Amino acid sequence: MPSDSESASAVPTPASPVSADGRYARMAAFALAALALATFAIYWRGLTGPFLLDDGVTFPVIERWLAGQASYAEAVLGRGSPWAGRPVAMASFALNAALGGFAPFSFKLGNLLIHLLCGVLVWQLLRRLLALDPRLSGQARLLATIASGLWLLHPIQVSTVLYSVQRMAQLSTMLVLAAVLVYVLARQELAAGQTRPARSKLFLTFPLLVLLGLLSKQNAAVAPLLCTVVEWGCFKRDAAASRPLRAFFGVFLLAPAALALLSLAVAPQWLLGGYSEWAFTLPQRLLSEPRALMAYLGQIVLPHGPSLGLYTDDFATSTGLLSPVSTLSSIVALVAISVAAWAWRAAAPSACVGWFFFLAAHAVESTFLPVELYYEHRNYLPLAGLALAAVGLTALLPERLQARPAYRLQVLAVAALAIVSLAAITASRVSVWRSMDTIASEGLREHPQSLRARYDFSGVLLARGDLRGNIALMQNLAASPDLRQRWLGRINLITARCRAGQVSDRGALAELVAQAPPSTTVFDVQALRLLARFNAAQGCGFESRELAAAIVRVLDAMRAQPESSRPKWLLRLLAAEIYAGTGDLAASRAQAERAWTASGDLPTGTLLAKVMAAQGADASAIAVLGELERRMKPYDSRGQAELAAIRAMLAAP
Repeated sequence: MPSDSESASAVPTPASPVSADGRYARMAAFALAALALATFAIYWRGLTGPFLLDDGVTFPVIERWLAGQASYAEAVLGRGSPWAGRPVAMASFALNAALGGFAPFSFKLGNLLIHLLCGVLVWQLLRRLLALDPRLSGQARLLATIASGLWLLHPIQVSTVLYSVQRMAQLSTMLVLAAVLVYVLARQELAAGQTRPARSKLFLTFPLLVLLGLLSKQNAAVAPLLCTVVEWGCFKRDAAASRPLRAFFGVFLLAPAALALLSLAVAPQWLLGGYSEWAFTLPQRLLSEPRALMAYLGQIVLPHGPSLGLYTDDFATSTGLLSPVSTLSSIVALVAISVAAWAWRAAAPSACVGWFFFLAAHAVESTFLPVELYYEHRNYLPLAGLALAAVGLTALLPERLQARPAYRLQVLAVAALAIVSLAAITASRVSVWRSMDTIASEGLREHPQSLRARYDFSGVLLARGDLRGNIALMQNLAASPDLRQRWLGRINLITARCRAGQVSDRGALAELVAQAPPSTTVFDVQALRLLARFNAAQGCGFESRELAAAIVRVLDAMRAQPESSRPKWLLRLLAAEIYAGTGDLAASRAQAERAWTASGDLPTGTLLAKVMAAQGADASAIAVLGELERRMKPYDSRGQAELAAIRAMLAAP
């Protein structure tokens, strides 16, 4: 492929290569600006879409802060660990609300602006990596611009940009891209003998960016691994650089990896305890993730717009190498692609680096940690690697083809066709994301087994006032061949009938107890909490005390699931709350004590202390109160108000 400078060599002036480089730089900048403008225009139509799913859990504290009902520290830092609270992302949401009000448009506009900034960082990083490729260095700006266009306008990004809470993934990606870019700059300085500025970047700027990334979302932990891929694929061994590099990778890669392995050996529950919340095991997850990666790859290479989106909780679990058969074929495919990339490391180093960048970027969320099997937003950072691999494959084209005068125009034509095609699919996806009705309707059509799709479409039906349609939807779920979905369907069917003024008989609760699955999940917690709310408000055919007793019987039968499992203790907390509402303090205390012992959850401890104080068990209440006072954050206004209420109960005669 002729280089930028070679393309200008026909001009017989000494300054011509420089002027050509300047011209190509301006053209690349103009093209990147045009791509950013196109991205902004396409996404603009989707900014009026609704808040979705986890938005409703994450943003209420921001709304309370905006209304003066919570402190800034409470809104940003949360009630627990700062790592879990993701304060950098929460601070950005607070800024959004302060500047643009508490509305989806404001939050989604913020996401879009971050997306554009990430696109610039993708361009900056890939331009420098391509400049290190001996076969493609002359076209680094052109190819980086193409890759950035693919990244900015790919339809798989829609479910990140227009899902407000996924700003967490965006900020993490932005800071990781900046950290890897800093590493590349430092590495080039080391190669040039500029040790002092390089050390400053490696041991000050890089860890600061990664720390901010971790405080946005924990998957920023992949940054050192990505630097390993870049170092291996882009730089030659340098004796002068070996010492600071050994220190860098020792501190930021090997030491954290050793700590993680030590944790798995000494206290595996710290990293793996979450498996008790899911319907799959660690081996099943490890078998399922190769299928997830190949599914991501398929949607990236040949995206099918309607099947993209949020409702991927229907992704099947692999229970063996041949169950389903695609488990084994996915493993074979990943190994084959990796072997091919390795074989091409000399002929097409950028393609090789891009592929392993993709895999490394999935290392946190697509390996052994107990999180959901499949989510599109996990490709927000890895897609940069595949974009690099795509343009890097041009190095494999025959040299006689690359030497043709029209070659550059041919590359641009193919790239333009690909980007325009992706942009068209993205525009179609954005139009769907403009309303909850179209999001949920298409989601249920494409993912009929998705519980989230059913729940969101149920919300659409209820918003329309279609109570009969909601009952029919839940009847369909209650007839599912899957035990868990069937049980959830029966819970939601009782609630749906209750909404419509249809009273269920007490036998419905007995059926729920008899047909319960062997373990519970967060979906069950949501369904039973909703049923409890409607039963208390308007009556669904049984007493609240009966519902609480049914929940306890179900939980007691789930002996294989540990009490520390979050869904299990949350349901015990629900039973305790229901019993407390009926005045049965003894039963409420029994369930609250089990939930408190299992979780140490502050709201659970608060309820327990109140129940104990109401019983007159002052010594026990004071003991729980002391633990709550020790752990409650001073800026937690609601928590401090609850503690004051407990003190008042204990001080009352």
